[in-house]
Amino acid sequence: MAIAFVADYVSSFTPLLPGIPFLWVTFMFYPCFVLWFKSWGLLALWLEGGITGPFFGQPYPWSFVASFSSALFVLSPILFKASKTDISLKRWRDVAVAIVVNMGIIAALQTVYYNLALVPLGWYTLDWALSWTGFLTTYAVGLPMIAFHLLLLRTLSPYIKRSPLYVKGWI
Repeated sequence: MAIAFVADYVSSFTPLLPGIPFLWVTFMFYPCFVLWFKSWGLLALWLEGGITGPFFGQPYPWSFVASFSSALFVLSPILFKASKTDISLKRWRDVAVAIVVNMGIIAALQTVYYNLALVPLGWYTLDWALSWTGFLTTYAVGLPMIAFHLLLLRTLSPYIKRSPLYVKGWI
């Protein structure tokens, strides 16, 4: 959680739009934390997003509502297990699944939820949040950082899987 907290702090210095930094550094850790630490990683991401929300101008407790977008990464271990994908990304097939699941499906769902969560704050209109412009703006900000998760999974997963921190089940 401390790593993600520092990454969010760094991201807060590069605003693109209200609530959206130019580079969302934390995104590179989201899929990794949930794949490595399962429910504990998910809880840490939700708390981290709620605590650091004010860095991006989100008031408490609304920042915790917006940080539920991180909870969508719960789909990552489920879809990885269903497709028999190794989190160490040893095969090209594993890399392809990670791209489709984390950079495609989950990132898209997360983008829609996050944009809609900021509408009640008055930052965006519902039309903009659901428009292609709104979707692509938020999606494009996180995509480069989510791409780095492939590198993290490939290099660190073999070590994490051998450590006592790795969670095989959900708890």
